[in-house]
Amino acid sequence: MHLRSTLILASSLALASPLHAQLIGGTLVSDINTDPAVVGSYNGGFASNGNLVYFGGIDAETGVSYRIWRSDGTTAGTIQLHPAALNEHESTFLANGDLFSAIDELGVGVGLWRSDGTPAGTVRVAAPLDWTDEPHDLTVFGGAVWFLAGLEDSGTELWRHDLASGQTALFHELEPGPASGVQHLFAGAGKLFFAGSGTTDLWATDGTPGGAVVVATLTLHSFNASLGHEAEVGSRVIFASAGSGTNPTGWWSSDGTPGGTFLLQPTFNTYWSVQGATKVWFTAGNVASTPRLFETDGTPGGTQPVNLSGQSGGQRVDYFPGVALGDDLFYSGNVGGSGFELCRTTGGGALAQLAAEINPTGQSLPVEFVTTLGQIFFRADDGVHGTEIWSFDPISATAALVADLTPGPGVGIIGSKPTILPASGGVVFGQNFPVFGIEPAATDGVQTGLLLNIGDEGLSDGSDPTEFLRFGDRVLFQAFEGSTGAELWITDGTTAGTRLVKDINPLNDGPLGSDPGSKPHNLTLVGDRVFFRANHPDFGIELWSTDGTEAGTSLVVDLVPGPSSSESFFFNDLVPMGEALFFLAADGNGGSALWRVDDFGTTQIKATSPLGPGSKFGVLERIGDRLLFQADGPEGLELWSSDGTVAGTALLADLTPGPDDTLLAQIAVGDSLAYFTPAFGSSGELWKTDGTPAGTVNFFTLGAGEGGFGELTTLGDLVLFSVTTPANGREPWVSDGTAAGTMLLADTQPGPGSGFPLEFTVAGNGAFFAVQSPPDSFHFGQLWVTDGTPAGTQLAVDLPSPLDAAGLADFWAAGTDQRLLFTNQDANGEEWWVTDGSAAGTQALTDIALGAKSSEPRPGIQLGNRLLFAATDGLNGVELHSIPLSATGGFAVTPIGAGCAGAGGVPSLSLASGAASLGRSFALAIENALPLGSALWFFDGSLGALAPSGDCGVLLPSPKLLLATPTDAGGGSTLPLTVPLDPSLAGAVVDFQALSLELAGPFLGLGALSNGLEVVLGQ
Repeated sequence: MHLRSTLILASSLALASPLHAQLIGGTLVSDINTDPAVVGSYNGGFASNGNLVYFGGIDAETGVSYRIWRSDGTTAGTIQLHPAALNEHESTFLANGDLFSAIDELGVGVGLWRSDGTPAGTVRVAAPLDWTDEPHDLTVFGGAVWFLAGLEDSGTELWRHDLASGQTALFHELEPGPASGVQHLFAGAGKLFFAGSGTTDLWATDGTPGGAVVVATLTLHSFNASLGHEAEVGSRVIFASAGSGTNPTGWWSSDGTPGGTFLLQPTFNTYWSVQGATKVWFTAGNVASTPRLFETDGTPGGTQPVNLSGQSGGQRVDYFPGVALGDDLFYSGNVGGSGFELCRTTGGGALAQLAAEINPTGQSLPVEFVTTLGQIFFRADDGVHGTEIWSFDPISATAALVADLTPGPGVGIIGSKPTILPASGGVVFGQNFPVFGIEPAATDGVQTGLLLNIGDEGLSDGSDPTEFLRFGDRVLFQAFEGSTGAELWITDGTTAGTRLVKDINPLNDGPLGSDPGSKPHNLTLVGDRVFFRANHPDFGIELWSTDGTEAGTSLVVDLVPGPSSSESFFFNDLVPMGEALFFLAADGNGGSALWRVDDFGTTQIKATSPLGPGSKFGVLERIGDRLLFQADGPEGLELWSSDGTVAGTALLADLTPGPDDTLLAQIAVGDSLAYFTPAFGSSGELWKTDGTPAGTVNFFTLGAGEGGFGELTTLGDLVLFSVTTPANGREPWVSDGTAAGTMLLADTQPGPGSGFPLEFTVAGNGAFFAVQSPPDSFHFGQLWVTDGTPAGTQLAVDLPSPLDAAGLADFWAAGTDQRLLFTNQDANGEEWWVTDGSAAGTQALTDIALGAKSSEPRPGIQLGNRLLFAATDGLNGVELHSIPLSATGGFAVTPIGAGCAGAGGVPSLSLASGAASLGRSFALAIENALPLGSALWFFDGSLGALAPSGDCGVLLPSPKLLLATPTDAGGGSTLPLTVPLDPSLAGAVVDFQALSLELAGPFLGLGALSNGLEVVLGQ
């Protein structure tokens, strides 16, 4: 079962793509040339290894000389590699991803260079010589880089640069003396191939002296284009030969031996080839026609035309190559009346198909295909916007305009054939920005950077988005806009999909209002509706709900009739449990109560304070299937427990015996335990509860001279906190709920000086916290990580920042793995950083406010492969921004919606183990299915809206059956999966849902559906 599910998922992931295929805009990656007299710096990208794009930037000082830059598609990842004036001539990539180039250094000449993508790792490895023919045809083979180059006394011959020793030397002189002997070079089938200049021989060598043999006799033209378009398939290499006489032009196949080298397909149309997973596609046809599409496995019997329905001889295709994703080819093909449009074929005798008709009134002529993030990017003309960048999502089979970079029918990107190059964060290209000129730009298929300037341009503070809540495939949040004030907004992660839901408080709008807008807050999802509190002039602050539409947004209940509010500063939490919502609020009669809202209405569960709202503190938390809250009675204000019904509500413990109140300072809820500390007289006590009176105990009390508990944070059923002791100062501690299991985690600042740990944040199976350094300096520059044990607690990194800065802050576990975003201040201001818990894995992530300005980003929310958050770019105030989750390197597994109750309960999907990252294995688990039954697992590349009733609905728009697994006696089952090691899949989104089979089940009588589970693949 494990192998089969691995193979099925591997096949499906070859076409998996990010949740949002629509692209809204290219974002400026970096204003490299800030000189206003020089219009831009981008001189075009010249190479990409799929993770980094290398390009030339015009020097700001001279406006002429070039510098070599690289980019991963983000601003922070765009850097100059070397200070010298360098002009790249030709490049290739080594097996480890390093760039190897022939580069002309101003005033020095053409030498050989190598770069690992860092300034320190960008070096010249071979000095320039007096070339008469500069190095070209760079080819990696057998631990060396081979190339053709000419000197005055030797002509153009075969040279070799040994990667281990760094030695560069002439390897083989086919024509002794000044005449040129070699005209083309390529590798394949475990051999290095080269052709004699003006001769009839094709040679193959194993890279050793004397190892070259003639494998074919060809009559070649004397120009360098006689051979080319090589591609490997199996143990063979396919290449085109521009011949003459008795050796016609065509495609050849070779295994590197004379007997295994033969003409595969004679044709004059050898324009391009594309290498797939198990086949090669190439163009063929006679001289009088446009190219035709063929496929081959390297043998005559496996070579055939790829036809449209009712066609023979191969589909007509464009002169520019397509791109392969697995064994699918995407290309520009002629489909009759539609002209040249985006086409797709799987080969193997299957018919070619129209993938998308982008220009319904003409032809879109798509070209320059690249693939990254599971999507296809290309240029096309839809007849309205001119030639712009488009994307195609293979899962949903939909094409989308990235952006109308030049509004109207003009060409939106630079040059008649601009270069689009793939990077780990998307694609990089040149764009003419109105202020900056031609600079590098990037897009990942949604948008990188500012999503929408919601706020009035005259308001420097911006829209200040906050209160984020995931709602299916969208996010709800509060934002301020000048004409409405702070109201409820919704976004799908794109500019076009970001809009106001409802102007709830129309009488209190604009910046001149004393408290503009309804200020929706405490957004909480229950079923298919979101509940929140909002202010209305007729009702005060009361409970509202929404389905994400204006018509579906309304007041739930006015507990205190009229303009007075039922909400108090002291209790405003909304807590979901089952299919109901619970909250503390005023009762309209001078007191307050615990309330329940469900499909049957609003019910008072327990009066909590007879003295009026706000007179006593209120605490409301959920632990498993019980609620913890405080209510006032004969015992004073104490801790109560409830199952959500009147009959199931009772006093949990009289922590302060008698009528005196117990005010709770902190409470933290774990998997099955909650920890809390009283606020005053008993503040040295640490308590735990499992929601029952017997399980509510004080298990640890501080000793003399020891300070109070702080930063209570649960890690599973452990609790992390800070405590002050005379010997160690204020340091991090941990407890498992017993006195014996309560201990110091680490003395981060040895001796009595305090580390004063803050920002305890759980990420994956561990937690991070910040420590001040130097001791007692209140400068938090050290990042620590812990697994909840002293042995597993260690310093991750000590980051320098100005001592007048606060240091590390705004911790955000944005994904599912042990990876953390946080803010830190350096030369680029206060920006996002990311860490995996190691010094090597800690780096700056963004520079949203370019230069030394600070964007001051705040934690937000994950939506598919996007992280949405509030920040300022220094121009628009605090607005909604986004970056790809894949830029952090992490993965995310997010439950979506709810299942429907069957015989085993409500089936629930979750991550069981492992990491959903490239080349890694992970397992999904289903619980509460029918015991000893079967679970059907379905997947899709996108999520739909929440089910109409909030449960018992299909959440996948186009569910595809992946596998069936048996359930055990407890109604559980796991699905082991493996992610292919394919860089283009980083950030791809695959969604899952399961069906627990049972007769007469709630879903169509077939069984009970689970919740949805969104999986975003990490790097």
